Amino acid sequence: NASQELIDLIPLEKIEKEHVAKGEGVKIYLEVTDITDEVTEEDKKLIESEIGDDNVAAYLDITLFKQIGNREAKKIPNTKGLVTITFQVPSELLNRDVSVTRTYKIVRVHEGETSIIDVEFNEDTGEITFETDRFSTYALIYNDVQVEMNQTGDTASAWSWILLMVGVGMVVLYIKMGSVNELENR
Repeated sequence: NASQELIDLIPLEKIEKEHVAKGEGVKIYLEVTDITDEVTEEDKKLIESEIGDDNVAAYLDITLFKQIGNREAKKIPNTKGLVTITFQVPSELLNRDVSVTRTYKIVRVHEGETSIIDVEFNEDTGEITFETDRFSTYALIYNDVQVEMNQTGDTASAWSWILLMVGVGMVVLYIKMGSVNELENR
């Protein structure tokens, strides 16, 4: 999101607005932390109840911060609109198996409620992009689906060649047999 757009999306308290009006800068930043080893059991259960047959790749804490001037940064639990987030999928979570199609999603747990968020995955860059307006616990999930190899055309083509070659072989054999029979009859 553009800088001014982000400033418009974050809630500012009255005193913060006054500081900004006096020319103090606003710094907005996002921290994404892997909390796979520290995720709460409550959040883990909520996420696992939502994902069905999908697999959890990682549990993440996604926190948005605002800092006015040199003051201490404060967490922003919600924004007034959607913020676009893009991050790199770790290489060990990228699909390398051509017989499988992998799709990714995000599950968000915010104030005890879960939501599944669709993502855009860029295969060229390995990046996931999604939009959210709440910042808390997330899980990157994926699902692998076996690719159905459409071999009907290939199989039919292969069988056609086999039958053609067998047919040609029979004709050649028939001709040769005919030639041998003619020689015997002479």
